Amino acid sequence: MTRIYQNYRDEKYVQLRREWEPWYTKDFNDAHSTAYFVEKRRISLQNFLLTLNISNLNTIVDVGGDFGQFIPDLGENNNKYVLDLSEQPLIPGVSRINSLQELKEIDLIIYAHVLEHVESPLVELKELTDYSRFVYVEVPEGTPEINRIRKSTLLYLFSLGISFNSRMWGKFSKPSGGRIIKSKFLRQSEHINFFTEQTFKEIAITLNLSMISLSTTNIPSPEGGEAKVIRAVYSKK
Repeated sequence: MTRIYQNYRDEKYVQLRREWEPWYTKDFNDAHSTAYFVEKRRISLQNFLLTLNISNLNTIVDVGGDFGQFIPDLGENNNKYVLDLSEQPLIPGVSRINSLQELKEIDLIIYAHVLEHVESPLVELKELTDYSRFVYVEVPEGTPEINRIRKSTLLYLFSLGISFNSRMWGKFSKPSGGRIIKSKFLRQSEHINFFTEQTFKEIAITLNLSMISLSTTNIPSPEGGEAKVIRAVYSKK
Protein backbone atom coordinates (compact mmCIF):
# COMPACT_ATOMS: atom_id res chain seq x y z
CA MET A 1 0.00 0.00 0.00
CA THR A 2 2.80 2.40 0.92
CA ARG A 3 4.59 1.75 -2.37
CA ILE A 4 1.50 2.78 -4.33
CA TYR A 5 0.31 5.77 -2.34
CA GLN A 6 3.40 7.29 -0.75
CA ASN A 7 3.70 9.80 -3.61
CA TYR A 8 0.08 9.75 -4.67
CA ARG A 9 -0.70 11.34 -8.05
CA ASP A 10 2.90 12.32 -8.78
CA GLU A 11 4.50 11.80 -12.19
CA LYS A 12 5.65 8.25 -11.44
CA TYR A 13 2.19 7.31 -10.16
CA VAL A 14 0.53 8.61 -13.34
CA GLN A 15 3.03 6.79 -15.53
CA LEU A 16 2.49 3.48 -13.75
CA ARG A 17 -1.27 3.82 -13.72
CA ARG A 18 -1.46 4.73 -17.40
CA GLU A 19 0.52 1.59 -18.16
CA TRP A 20 -2.34 -0.49 -16.75
CA GLU A 21 -5.25 1.91 -17.34
CA PRO A 22 -4.69 3.96 -20.53
CA TRP A 23 -7.80 6.06 -19.87
CA TYR A 24 -6.12 7.62 -16.81
CA THR A 25 -4.60 10.72 -18.41
CA LYS A 26 -2.39 13.38 -16.86
CA ASP A 27 -5.16 15.93 -17.36
CA PHE A 28 -7.59 13.73 -15.44
CA ASN A 29 -5.03 13.24 -12.68
CA ASP A 30 -4.30 16.97 -12.40
CA ALA A 31 -8.02 17.80 -12.35
CA HIS A 32 -8.23 16.30 -8.84
CA SER A 33 -6.17 19.20 -7.50
CA THR A 34 -7.79 22.19 -9.19
CA ALA A 35 -9.13 24.81 -6.80
CA TYR A 36 -12.56 24.64 -8.45
CA PHE A 37 -12.97 20.88 -7.99
CA VAL A 38 -11.53 20.84 -4.47
CA GLU A 39 -13.89 23.56 -3.31
CA LYS A 40 -16.96 21.89 -4.85
CA ARG A 41 -16.11 18.58 -3.19
CA ARG A 42 -15.38 20.21 0.16
CA ILE A 43 -18.62 22.20 0.15
CA SER A 44 -20.58 19.10 -0.92
CA LEU A 45 -19.27 17.18 2.11
CA GLN A 46 -19.68 20.15 4.42
CA ASN A 47 -23.32 20.69 3.46
CA PHE A 48 -24.08 17.01 3.91
CA LEU A 49 -22.55 16.79 7.38
CA LEU A 50 -24.29 19.98 8.51
CA THR A 51 -27.68 18.41 7.71
CA LEU A 52 -27.02 15.68 10.29
CA ASN A 53 -27.09 18.13 13.19
CA ILE A 54 -24.11 16.46 14.84
CA SER A 55 -22.70 18.85 17.45
CA ASN A 56 -19.27 19.48 18.97
CA LEU A 57 -17.16 18.21 16.08
CA ASN A 58 -14.01 19.81 17.41
CA THR A 59 -11.41 17.25 16.32
CA ILE A 60 -11.64 15.99 12.74
CA VAL A 61 -9.28 13.47 11.14
CA ASP A 62 -9.26 12.75 7.42
CA VAL A 63 -7.80 9.26 7.00
CA GLY A 64 -6.31 9.00 3.54
CA GLY A 65 -6.96 12.73 3.24
CA ASP A 66 -4.09 13.72 0.92
CA PHE A 67 -3.09 17.22 2.07
CA GLY A 68 -6.29 18.02 3.94
CA GLN A 69 -7.99 19.95 1.17
CA PHE A 70 -11.37 18.27 1.58
CA ILE A 71 -11.81 18.70 5.35
CA PRO A 72 -14.92 20.87 5.82
CA ASP A 73 -15.41 23.77 8.20
CA LEU A 74 -17.88 22.57 10.82
CA GLY A 75 -17.28 25.16 13.52
CA GLU A 76 -14.94 27.85 14.74
CA ASN A 77 -12.84 25.54 16.90
CA ASN A 78 -12.14 22.71 14.47
CA ASN A 79 -8.82 20.94 14.97
CA LYS A 80 -8.04 19.34 11.60
CA TYR A 81 -5.69 16.42 11.07
CA VAL A 82 -4.62 14.13 8.24
CA LEU A 83 -3.51 10.53 8.55
CA ASP A 84 -2.16 9.58 5.14
CA LEU A 85 0.55 7.43 3.56
CA SER A 86 1.58 10.17 1.15
CA GLU A 87 4.10 12.83 2.04
CA GLN A 88 2.24 15.78 0.53
CA PRO A 89 2.71 19.18 2.21
CA LEU A 90 -0.48 20.01 4.10
CA ILE A 91 -2.63 23.08 3.62
CA PRO A 92 -2.60 25.76 6.36
CA GLY A 93 -4.59 24.84 9.45
CA VAL A 94 -4.15 21.07 9.03
CA SER A 95 -1.69 18.94 11.01
CA ARG A 96 -0.32 15.47 10.27
CA ILE A 97 -0.55 12.50 12.60
CA ASN A 98 0.98 9.06 12.14
CA SER A 99 -1.51 7.18 14.29
CA LEU A 100 -4.99 7.70 15.70
CA GLN A 101 -3.52 6.93 19.12
CA GLU A 102 -1.78 10.31 19.07
CA LEU A 103 -5.07 12.09 19.74
CA LYS A 104 -6.87 11.89 23.07
CA GLU A 105 -10.33 12.35 21.56
CA ILE A 106 -11.60 12.29 17.97
CA ASP A 107 -15.07 13.56 17.15
CA LEU A 108 -15.20 12.76 13.44
CA ILE A 109 -13.15 10.58 11.12
CA ILE A 110 -13.56 11.12 7.39
CA TYR A 111 -12.86 7.97 5.38
CA ALA A 112 -13.64 8.97 1.80
CA HIS A 113 -12.68 6.83 -1.18
CA VAL A 114 -10.38 4.59 0.79
CA LEU A 115 -12.49 1.56 1.74
CA GLU A 116 -12.63 0.34 -1.87
CA HIS A 117 -8.82 0.05 -1.81
CA VAL A 118 -8.16 -1.83 1.44
CA GLU A 119 -7.74 -5.55 1.98
CA SER A 120 -9.94 -5.90 5.08
CA PRO A 121 -12.79 -3.35 5.12
CA LEU A 122 -14.40 -4.67 8.33
CA VAL A 123 -11.11 -4.54 10.22
CA GLU A 124 -10.53 -0.97 9.05
CA LEU A 125 -13.99 0.23 10.07
CA LYS A 126 -13.84 -1.53 13.42
CA GLU A 127 -10.63 0.32 14.28
CA LEU A 128 -11.95 3.70 13.11
CA THR A 129 -15.17 3.44 15.10
CA ASP A 130 -13.20 2.43 18.20
CA TYR A 131 -11.30 5.73 18.09
CA SER A 132 -13.96 8.25 17.02
CA ARG A 133 -17.45 9.38 18.03
CA PHE A 134 -18.55 9.40 14.39
CA VAL A 135 -17.10 7.90 11.21
CA TYR A 136 -18.08 9.22 7.79
CA VAL A 137 -17.51 6.76 4.93
CA GLU A 138 -17.80 7.57 1.23
CA VAL A 139 -17.26 5.01 -1.54
CA PRO A 140 -18.11 4.63 -5.23
CA GLU A 141 -21.56 3.10 -5.68
CA GLY A 142 -21.94 -0.02 -7.72
CA THR A 143 -20.92 -3.62 -8.15
CA PRO A 144 -19.88 -5.53 -11.30
CA GLU A 145 -22.88 -6.96 -13.09
CA ILE A 146 -23.24 -10.66 -12.32
CA ASN A 147 -24.13 -12.74 -15.38
CA ARG A 148 -23.43 -16.16 -16.87
CA ILE A 149 -20.30 -14.97 -18.64
CA ARG A 150 -18.89 -13.48 -15.44
CA LYS A 151 -19.42 -16.79 -13.67
CA SER A 152 -17.44 -18.61 -16.34
CA THR A 153 -14.30 -20.43 -15.23
CA LEU A 154 -12.80 -19.75 -18.66
CA LEU A 155 -13.32 -16.00 -18.22
CA TYR A 156 -11.71 -16.17 -14.81
CA LEU A 157 -8.66 -17.95 -16.20
CA PHE A 158 -8.51 -15.51 -19.12
CA SER A 159 -8.68 -12.50 -16.77
CA LEU A 160 -6.04 -14.04 -14.53
CA GLY A 161 -3.77 -14.54 -17.53
CA ILE A 162 -4.02 -11.01 -18.89
CA SER A 163 -3.55 -9.52 -15.41
CA PHE A 164 0.15 -10.33 -15.77
CA ASN A 165 0.48 -8.17 -18.88
CA SER A 166 -0.18 -4.44 -18.64
CA ARG A 167 -0.77 -4.00 -22.38
CA MET A 168 -3.41 -6.72 -22.50
CA TRP A 169 -5.03 -5.64 -19.23
CA GLY A 170 -5.16 -2.05 -20.45
CA LYS A 171 -7.32 -3.04 -23.42
CA PHE A 172 -10.10 -3.98 -21.02
CA SER A 173 -9.76 -1.12 -18.54
CA LYS A 174 -12.57 1.41 -18.20
CA PRO A 175 -13.22 4.22 -15.73
CA SER A 176 -15.64 3.21 -13.00
CA GLY A 177 -15.32 4.71 -9.56
CA GLY A 178 -19.04 5.38 -9.29
CA ARG A 179 -19.23 7.22 -12.58
CA ILE A 180 -22.30 6.69 -14.71
CA ILE A 181 -21.01 4.86 -17.79
CA LYS A 182 -22.72 2.78 -20.45
CA SER A 183 -20.63 -0.30 -19.82
CA LYS A 184 -21.31 -2.48 -16.80
CA PHE A 185 -17.79 -3.87 -17.09
CA LEU A 186 -15.89 -2.35 -14.17
CA ARG A 187 -12.15 -2.58 -14.50
CA GLN A 188 -10.29 -0.19 -12.23
CA SER A 189 -7.23 -1.88 -10.85
CA GLU A 190 -7.00 0.05 -7.59
CA HIS A 191 -10.55 -0.87 -6.54
CA ILE A 192 -10.71 -4.30 -4.94
CA ASN A 193 -14.04 -3.85 -3.10
CA PHE A 194 -17.47 -2.83 -4.42
CA PHE A 195 -20.46 -1.61 -2.45
CA THR A 196 -24.21 -1.13 -2.32
CA GLU A 197 -26.31 0.40 0.46
CA GLN A 198 -27.08 -3.11 1.68
CA THR A 199 -23.34 -3.62 2.24
CA PHE A 200 -23.29 -0.79 4.76
CA LYS A 201 -26.40 -2.05 6.52
CA GLU A 202 -24.71 -5.42 6.96
CA ILE A 203 -21.55 -3.70 8.23
CA ALA A 204 -23.59 -1.95 10.93
CA ILE A 205 -25.09 -5.26 12.03
CA THR A 206 -21.78 -7.14 11.96
CA LEU A 207 -19.85 -4.49 13.92
CA ASN A 208 -22.81 -3.59 16.17
CA LEU A 209 -22.79 0.07 15.11
CA SER A 210 -25.49 2.72 14.97
CA MET A 211 -26.29 3.92 11.45
CA ILE A 212 -26.66 7.69 11.68
CA SER A 213 -27.14 8.21 7.94
CA LEU A 214 -27.08 6.21 4.71
CA SER A 215 -27.69 7.56 1.22
CA THR A 216 -26.66 7.29 -2.42
CA THR A 217 -26.07 10.54 -4.24
CA ASN A 218 -24.11 12.25 -7.00
CA ILE A 219 -21.11 14.41 -6.17
CA PRO A 220 -18.82 16.53 -8.40
CA SER A 221 -16.19 14.56 -10.32
CA PRO A 222 -12.80 15.89 -11.48
CA GLU A 223 -13.69 15.90 -15.18
CA GLY A 224 -16.62 18.23 -14.59
CA GLY A 225 -19.35 15.61 -14.43
CA GLU A 226 -20.77 13.65 -11.54
CA ALA A 227 -19.84 10.50 -9.66
CA LYS A 228 -22.37 8.35 -7.83
CA VAL A 229 -21.32 7.56 -4.28
CA ILE A 230 -22.66 5.96 -1.11
CA ARG A 231 -22.41 8.02 2.05
CA ALA A 232 -22.63 6.37 5.47
CA VAL A 233 -22.17 7.76 8.95
CA TYR A 234 -21.60 5.39 11.86
CA SER A 235 -21.25 5.71 15.60
CA LYS A 236 -20.80 3.22 18.41
CA LYS A 237 -23.94 2.10 20.23
